[in-house]
Formats: sequence, structure tokens, C-alpha cells
Amino acid sequence: MIFQNDDDLKDALPFIKKVIREGLAAYNFWQRYRDNKLYLEEKFWKDFGENFPQIADYLKFANIYGIVDEGMNKLADYIAGFSSDFSRHGLLNIKLIENFRIFIYGNVWHFADWDPMMQYLLIKTAAIRYEWMSDEWIEQEYDLSEFEEGVSDEQIEAIKMKGIKGKDKFGNVIVIKDNETELPF
Repeated sequence: MIFQNDDDLKDALPFIKKVIREGLAAYNFWQRYRDNKLYLEEKFWKDFGENFPQIADYLKFANIYGIVDEGMNKLADYIAGFSSDFSRHGLLNIKLIENFRIFIYGNVWHFADWDPMMQYLLIKTAAIRYEWMSDEWIEQEYDLSEFEEGVSDEQIEAIKMKGIKGKDKFGNVIVIKDNETELPF
């Protein structure tokens, strides 16, 4: 997500972190109850809405709240990015380097579609734009082995010059954005 200034970004962080924390819990709730035939439908959505009001609001925004299907798989398309493994590496790591924002979001399920969540956060925060990419898109284009031991200052400088993407030492995807440049994804 791109913000007009650092103050807008700092103001948005508590809300973004809250959504991510709640998303992690909602994902775990879904995993626990998705195949329980006795728990589905009204009770599932009632409990879901009471326990995860922010994620329920997001799902209503995405027109997915309340839909019932086998294994609640339609819901998975919208919350599967909140992998429980993600919490091992810290909730959210954002580095501000000059006019570049480096967002690190770890262990994201590789089939997750982040457009609905990004659109939701765009209207709920002062963000002016968002872009995201899947690690499999990056791996098709770049050799990421150099990022396995962490990202040095020299690598960051080289990345800024090339405008490429990569991963940090935990396998988290990093995306370097220049506020002036549209990247081709």
C-alpha cells in the first residue's frame, strides 16, 4: 500500500495490524470448523461475526459474508492468506527507506488473492494506491537464492536501482515500491 506521507502510514498501521491479527484468528476458526457439518451455516456465521467483526466487515465488503458451501471453501479464497505460520515471523514489518516503502508479509498462501483485502484497506485507510504480487510470480522472474541469508544494505541499494522484488531471510516476500514509478504487475 502506498501512502501520501509517513504520517498517514503510521496512522493506518494500528488498523492494518488489527485486521491482520483478527484475520489470523478467523483463519484458525475456519480451519477448526470448516468440515464440521453440524456447525455450518447460521451458527458458523453468527459466531464468526461475533468473534471477528473486522473480518466480517471485510467479507461483507467483498460480498462473501454468509455464503455456505462445501467445506466453506469460498471463504477460504478470501482469508487463506492469513496463514497461521505467518505469525511466527512478526505481525507486520515495514521499512521506510527514502521514498521507498518495503512491505514484508510472510508465509502468505501462494494462491491467495489480495485484491479484495487491499481494496478494503484502501477505503478504510488514507492509502492512495496498492499493489501486491505472489511469490510464484517473483520466482518466475528472479533468482531469489541471494535473499535467503537476509537483505544487506548493498542488496537494498541494488534492488532500488533495478526495481526488483525478492524475499528476506525468513522467506517473506519483499516488494520495493517507488512512489514515482508504476511497476509492471
